[in-house]
Amino acid sequence: MIKEPIIILANGDYPSHPIPLSKIETAGSIICCDGAANQLIKNGYEPHIIIGDLDSIDLDIQKKYQEKLYH
Repeated sequence: MIKEPIIILANGDYPSHPIPLSKIETAGSIICCDGAANQLIKNGYEPHIIIGDLDSIDLDIQKKYQEKLYH
């Protein structure tokens, strides 16, 4: 179930500034676009949904979060 506030995280440089990091920390739901899930998980968070063509997401993450993938 999706809860607010919703954060959409795009692939690219992972946030380092305290403001976006605090938004991720307090998010009700996090939607990752493709490879953004790689960085989110490496930083200790779980995506609620992963969307995209899956060309930049790690294979082990694809397998682990298969039920959360929307391709």
